[in-house]
Amino acid sequence: MTKSGRPRDASVDQRAIDAVLDMLTEGGLAGVSIDGVAARAEVSKASIYRRWRSKDELVIDAIASLADVAAVFDTGDIRDDLISFTTDMQRYLSDSRAGKVLHWLAGEIVGGTDLGRRYSETVILPKRRAVIKILRDAIERGELRDDIDVDMVMDMAVGSIIVRKFIGATGA
Repeated sequence: MTKSGRPRDASVDQRAIDAVLDMLTEGGLAGVSIDGVAARAEVSKASIYRRWRSKDELVIDAIASLADVAAVFDTGDIRDDLISFTTDMQRYLSDSRAGKVLHWLAGEIVGGTDLGRRYSETVILPKRRAVIKILRDAIERGELRDDIDVDMVMDMAVGSIIVRKFIGATGA
């Protein structure tokens, strides 16, 4: 059985996601509406609703699109791996859409909303697990002491970058 009608325009998805991320940056969740997304994406509301059943689904997909966070490498040299990860994380928070949305998104994460949980599940927790694995591997190789609290090391490395983002620190 074949479908009749025009093929779906794949660019509509990305334009809608881009519109949502722009709106989140400008006004948080309250600033996002299906009407606004449709207008910015230059599509009909019907096109949006064919792809997403609700504003929440659309926003969740937009947030999930931010999952391309700092790369995590395990080269066997913990020092180089942590420098690379934290440098990439700093760049991600400074130069990407995610960094612009983070101010608003932090409240969602802390508040435990569905959107905050989704971001944590798709972006934060997988990266956290990957870095913690690298730290544990470094302990096994003898690069780090075996009594190091890997969760604390992770929190210190990433937490300091996030704090700098929130206070607007750009240099000395």
